[in-house]
Amino acid sequence: MERVKRDDGGSSKARGKKGGGGSGGGGPLPPRRLPKPIPQLVLTVLLKRLRKNTGHFGIVSDLSNNIYSTEPLEQFNVVGVHSVRMAEVDQTILQEDDDGEIKVTITSTGQQIDTRQMQWELNTKGTWRGFELETSIKTTLEQVNNAIVKSLPTYKFIPLGRSNLIRWPENQGTGDLGGGVVCWKGISANVAMGWQPYLSADLSHCAFLADTKVMDALKEKIRDLPNDVTQWKPWQFQEAKSFLKNVKIRYKVNGKTIGGPVTELLPRSVSQETFHWEEKGFTTSVYDYFTKHHGIKLNKNGPCLELRKRCKVPAELCIIKKGQSFSRKLDDKQTSNMLNVAKKAPAVLKCEIEEEISNLPTQDNKEIMSAWGMNIGNEMLFLKNTRVLAAPQLRYGPGNGSNSGKGDAIITPKEGQWDPWSGEYAFLNSKTVNVWTIVKVGGAGDKFAPNDDDILQFAQQLRNNGNRKGISFKTRPIRDDGKMAHLRPNDAAASNVTQLVELFENLATQNCDLVVSIIPRKNSPLYSHIKQAAELHVGLLTQCVVGQNVTKGQDATVQNILLKINSKLGGVNYAMQIPPDIEVLNQIDIMRCPMLIMGADVTHPPPGSMKKIQIGKGKTEDVAVPSFVGVTGSIDMTGMPFMMDIRAQRKADRGAAEVIQDLDKIVLDMLIMFRRQTKGIRPRKIIYYRDGVGEGQFPEVLHTEMLAMRKACNSLTDYDGSPYQPKITFVTVQKQDNGRTDKDNRNRFSPSYIIPQGEDPINFWVQPDHTPGRQGRHKTRFFYHSPRGIVNPPPGTVVDKEIVHQTQTDFYLCSHAGMMGTSRPTRYHVLWDDSNFTADEIQHLTYYLCYMYVRCNKSVRIPAPTYYAHWAAARAKALTDGMEEYFGNLPKLNERMRRHEEILKNNPMHFV
Repeated sequence: MERVKRDDGGSSKARGKKGGGGSGGGGPLPPRRLPKPIPQLVLTVLLKRLRKNTGHFGIVSDLSNNIYSTEPLEQFNVVGVHSVRMAEVDQTILQEDDDGEIKVTITSTGQQIDTRQMQWELNTKGTWRGFELETSIKTTLEQVNNAIVKSLPTYKFIPLGRSNLIRWPENQGTGDLGGGVVCWKGISANVAMGWQPYLSADLSHCAFLADTKVMDALKEKIRDLPNDVTQWKPWQFQEAKSFLKNVKIRYKVNGKTIGGPVTELLPRSVSQETFHWEEKGFTTSVYDYFTKHHGIKLNKNGPCLELRKRCKVPAELCIIKKGQSFSRKLDDKQTSNMLNVAKKAPAVLKCEIEEEISNLPTQDNKEIMSAWGMNIGNEMLFLKNTRVLAAPQLRYGPGNGSNSGKGDAIITPKEGQWDPWSGEYAFLNSKTVNVWTIVKVGGAGDKFAPNDDDILQFAQQLRNNGNRKGISFKTRPIRDDGKMAHLRPNDAAASNVTQLVELFENLATQNCDLVVSIIPRKNSPLYSHIKQAAELHVGLLTQCVVGQNVTKGQDATVQNILLKINSKLGGVNYAMQIPPDIEVLNQIDIMRCPMLIMGADVTHPPPGSMKKIQIGKGKTEDVAVPSFVGVTGSIDMTGMPFMMDIRAQRKADRGAAEVIQDLDKIVLDMLIMFRRQTKGIRPRKIIYYRDGVGEGQFPEVLHTEMLAMRKACNSLTDYDGSPYQPKITFVTVQKQDNGRTDKDNRNRFSPSYIIPQGEDPINFWVQPDHTPGRQGRHKTRFFYHSPRGIVNPPPGTVVDKEIVHQTQTDFYLCSHAGMMGTSRPTRYHVLWDDSNFTADEIQHLTYYLCYMYVRCNKSVRIPAPTYYAHWAAARAKALTDGMEEYFGNLPKLNERMRRHEEILKNNPMHFV
């Protein structure tokens, strides 16, 4: 098998495009890197030509940079330069008139892979279990197989990412998400190497820009947008500029369709923007050029776009090109609409996947599949003897009311849920609030903001519900919000923080324990301003509440807020204990074996995120937005209270592993905190759950972060004065993958589909995605065949065979009850284990930790420490709002992010 490579594709002819105002006067463009989707279109044409001319069908491509073949291509005389005229490609997807020509250079890499030993293992043993496959070879084989999958669809599609094949719709797509964004539907399909080679398949719903007029898209996204650009408000101009950046558009002049990416939304109208018309030898406005030279009627005060940094075009002529994925973060409304489109009941989703897969193998590509020894099975393969783990028991505090004197309450969750408010008993360790206040921050003039009566009623609900669980609010809240309601979310962060610091310092002098801050809406910038003032400057505990929730005054909302308040104050709502009726060794009982349970995550800004900072008088500079690290660790034997540490660090280069810097210092601080909180106890085990790591990054992340943890431990001594060497278990957490399974009521699982490969066709299961570098994401789902039909699996469902790694320890766990759509399990990979946990022990411990998340009374999808790490990283981002001037100096930024000593000492769980 040989891999060949295509160059970046400079054009062999200058692709002259006339009709746009610019300094080039419509002259030829310089050679440039080919934009999407041109490589896909060109390679599709070239591969069809090569197969036809050579009769060799064992040649496929990832439609980007690589071509793969079952035979050396030299023997077919195809190595060299090939020309493809743009007139030959699919004009529907191209969407512009282009008479240019692309040269594709095919060169040999010299890399060959002998798969005979792998095939022998599979043919003789029926499995690759226990067969050690070199990582680089496995990666290349998966890339080859995924290239083959891209050759299967016979419909028009857009390749998106490594595995998404999005159908090219005849109309706008599956659904309108709002703001000029629509949803397109397709299939996510790729091949991975488990105990057997598996085709992983799932439905994909991706956000795309609507192919509509630019002005219509802007008006849909930006409220009250005038046609006259000179009347736009600064925030409207900035939103429009951000939306249009790098968006590809097309427009028609003299019957010819021309296109290109938007490089700038120009600040002046078309009548004010000018360019030098070289052909005529004078300067003219964009408005005059199009109206007088081309006879096009225009709005004189309309906005003007710059394309490719060389051409100026009126925005009202432009139409957004179809087929552009929307890579920015969806807003709340778009997210809600996407969920409505994409969420599907398990039975519906299963049928739609089956339909998509059944459409793949057609007569048009049988010759390709035959050349690669492949076939697609049409039945699901059931996995037998899978398990559903029992839920842990949860211990609350002593009974009250009619339950007084009956001892601690023990609750066993059912279907991943429980209701502590239905019984008369307290939290395990309830805290007292001596002095507290409610402050309305922002919302002045908002008709939906809570009034004084609403706030007083909300305060009484907090006190009443708190008393039921032993949380005592000793006094009525101090009311001191007269100076804060006027704060606006869009005001400068520094100004808002300064005013809030003044208020909080005054409250601190009154020994205030808690500030309940009412903010106008979710995700308001005022949230960040409150946390900065309280946690960085004053050391005061805050709890933010959205004004709408105060107005509604629902008990369920108040009770959830109290879960967080008690934890922030240092209380313990409940603790886990091992049920007496299951066989699990004491070494996973955290109440008997001291453990430091840790979670870690790194969150990244969107690709290309930059902030403009002032570097001098009238001078600005773009700096990259950093990544944020969140690390959490348990601080006592109950495993419920957690501490956290945060860092900002530079995002790793493309292809590099995202290791956590300064982890040794973070772990050392947590070990010291654990010892202080437990009066001298040293953890005998460290259980480290690491999120956000792709399989290709496992070796580097394991090596670097294990060394950091060992370094931290070696700097301490054990009880007898010897070096402190606790047993460390390193587990990665992956929340998405590309596979699905079925389970019937006889306790059997069936994956969806698989590719039989080799001489003896075998029906395979839809395998999870093990593609390296995917930041630990997967799309596996379990379909449970119950007497009620196909439903979500019960919490505790574990799969640890067939679809997992051939030689390493990994498993899938569905720890939560599916509330909406089809559940997605989490994949765990044990990279290191000094404790030699059995599979049953590590699975039980992981499952139990999903019940220890204090923000709700449900088991969650990932272990609590990992969930907390997400919140810690999010808090780091909030604490740096308005500190963009330090993004270029991360040591200084981390210094300014350091939280107040009072918060660190008294309220380690302030971040929940």
